[in-house]
Parts: sequence; C-alpha cells; structure tokens
Amino acid sequence: MSRNSAFRTTCTITRNPAVGETDITTIVTNLPCMPVFPISLSFNNAGQQWLHGTQFDGLGTITEWNENIQQEDIFTCQGQVYTITKLAAWPLQTGKVLSLTLEQRT
Repeated sequence: MSRNSAFRTTCTITRNPAVGETDITTIVTNLPCMPVFPISLSFNNAGQQWLHGTQFDGLGTITEWNENIQQEDIFTCQGQVYTITKLAAWPLQTGKVLSLTLEQRT
C-alpha cells in the first residue's frame, strides 16, 4: 500500500523569540499529519529516511536545515506548534541526520 502524498505537508523550524536571536527557517517536507507528542523524529537529507516514535504514519524527509537549529526552537506544522526539547545532528556516509524530540506548546 503506497503512502498517500495528500496527507503530507511542509513544516518549518523557527527560532524561539525568547532566545533573542535572529529567526531561522528550515524547510521540512513530506511530513504527514502530525502524531501524538512528545515524539522523536530522525531524518536523513540524502535519500534514506528514518523515523521512530508514537503513532507516526509515514516517513519524513528534511530537505534543508540551518546548522544552527537548537533546543527550544519552534517546530510548526499544519497550524500546530511544538517546541524542540532535544536535538541531535551528526554526519553519516550517506549525509547528515537530524533527530528532533518535540513537545506540543501550550
């Protein structure tokens, strides 16, 4: 059964204004409807795709991201806003991997 691209969307990551730094925007594509949070997402921007967490139906690929993404930045998708509570990025032979843990902002 193929993935339904109609359920996919574009998401962004921006700097938390409380940090007091210039906003950044990171394009996140091919993310389906958002799952229950908190959740950990892992992405590879060189073709392979990983994902782990709770009730996440589909794969996500981050096609571009700013090297300066940090904890407390804001993840926005389909009108829902989340805080990045944990972040890791590291190189692999196939490209860079970005792992995010998100919690819904209240």
